[in-house]
Amino acid sequence: MALLSLTFACSEEAVNRRGEVAASIPLPASPDQSDGDVKTDSGKPTDYVGPNLTEAKNNAGLTPEFKANINLVNKVSTTQIVLFGKDGKSWLYNAAADAPPAQMDAAIVQPSGYSLFTLPDGKFWLVGPQTLGRRKAGEAAGGTVPVENFNTSSIKGDWTKARVLYAAVDTIILHLDTNIAILAIRNGTPSVSQFSSALPVSLEGGIIAAGETESGGYWFAGKETVALLEMSGLSLAWSRAKVPLTGHEDYTQLAMRVDSGKKEVSGDVLVFQGDKYWSVTGAAIQ
Repeated sequence: MALLSLTFACSEEAVNRRGEVAASIPLPASPDQSDGDVKTDSGKPTDYVGPNLTEAKNNAGLTPEFKANINLVNKVSTTQIVLFGKDGKSWLYNAAADAPPAQMDAAIVQPSGYSLFTLPDGKFWLVGPQTLGRRKAGEAAGGTVPVENFNTSSIKGDWTKARVLYAAVDTIILHLDTNIAILAIRNGTPSVSQFSSALPVSLEGGIIAAGETESGGYWFAGKETVALLEMSGLSLAWSRAKVPLTGHEDYTQLAMRVDSGKKEVSGDVLVFQGDKYWSVTGAAIQ
């Protein structure tokens, strides 16, 4: 299976705190794109140690409005789990402190026609029609917020059906109906990898959730099977792992980090199933 990998041209925009986007400033063009082959392991899935999940302490006290607003949960680092709201608000899960998630102040108001994914330390992603941008450090003139805006013209798929699977400070994963695109910034250089959403390893129920692995690769989860895309020698390789979520296979949201070296899920995990949250620690939600 071929995986397309290319670097991006990008521009800088200024977004004021009311969510109004100013004119963009062009930056230098990107280098040429290149193709690379990806290996696929078609064997049986490797058994991983799954998490032991406990119901969050205050599920009964969660309002229907809060649960309806959260449309994505991601483990954005080895210790941080973020709950993203449709309204651009986000909450940082305090598993270690056993305290309700802390709401993070958004740097801007969610602009009309965009989805805002607020991250720790004032960072964020903006996703709009054929548009991807993330916050840059500092402030622009007039108290506006500088946004690094990426050229998406080479990304394949249906942007009208775009769904964000994962959003961290330096990585965002998009499901564009027939195509998956991963935009990652490494050492200041943005690049995108993209491939068919019909993955070369089968997942029960299709792609429900995604994230990063401890080795810097990526995972895509179905009901219990996880597709892993990681380096194997000098090449990227697909493999399949069975990560049991015993009793929670019909989840709709999943935040975790996979450690392929230890064949386990590392640290805390957050799962939304039915109308309840579950995690390893059982820490409170809201």
